[in-house]
Amino acid sequence: MVCSPSIGGSVHVCWQCHRLMSELGESVSNDRKVQALELSRSLLAWWEVHGCKDPALKPWMFAKDGRWPEPHEHLNALECWIAEVMLQQTQLRVMRPYWEQ
Repeated sequence: MVCSPSIGGSVHVCWQCHRLMSELGESVSNDRKVQALELSRSLLAWWEVHGCKDPALKPWMFAKDGRWPEPHEHLNALECWIAEVMLQQTQLRVMRPYWEQ
């Protein structure tokens, strides 16, 4: 689910955005929080249309049993980041065996 602003300027907050807001904490201004929510919404909307959801291409984006994770399931962010960094420099067919180890 992607968040959307509601009438009157208040914002409906989905679980992803609620988590983001919690992580931002009290030290971040409300304007920055709104910008972060808008960015989060935009990225999630883009992903729904253009995201690579094929476990053969990006297995680190899936649960260990090969299915797309549910909203309450968290992936290992470090594993995802390392795989994406490796793909910046290397083709998938070369990089994937190293990632699987």
